Amino acid sequence: KPQPQAAAKPAAGAQASGQVTAAAPAAAPAPAAKPAPAAAPAATTPAAAPAATPAPAAPAPAPAAASGAEKEVEAAVRGWAKAWSDKDMGGYLGSYGQNFDPPGKQARKAWEEDRRARIVGKSKISVKLSNLSISVQGNKATARFKQDYSADSLNISSRKTLDLAKVGDRWVIVKESTGG
Repeated sequence: KPQPQAAAKPAAGAQASGQVTAAAPAAAPAPAAKPAPAAAPAATTPAAAPAATPAPAAPAPAPAAASGAEKEVEAAVRGWAKAWSDKDMGGYLGSYGQNFDPPGKQARKAWEEDRRARIVGKSKISVKLSNLSISVQGNKATARFKQDYSADSLNISSRKTLDLAKVGDRWVIVKESTGG
């Protein structure tokens, strides 16, 4: 309650001798009051403007979203290659979705065992990606790139395509092909 009394005293004192002091507080509320009425007409004006602007506003977020999705896909693909190079089987196999279609009509479990034997059995693996091209269509993406693979005395350079799908907040590989 001392604050309301203090506020009342400066107001009374301001009326008697300090109009400058009273003018400064009055000036601050006056501009605050002016933007509030201006905000009401501004709200009315944008209400009319959105009718004309929804079409331009919709395409702008779409490219931004695609760009973000492309970065997510690139991170997933590079994470897959790094896990492979590091012989991190959890990270490598985790890069593949549950709906991954193993090549050669192989069962998923048999494919995983085969990959584990081929990867863990190498003394050193290097997987380098270049010319990475990514296209995203909604929750599906395709990554095409040149892959330089080396392990022990084996060196292979090939074109690879990974089809990915967004599952939850992750991009996972659903199909893998070499060549083309």
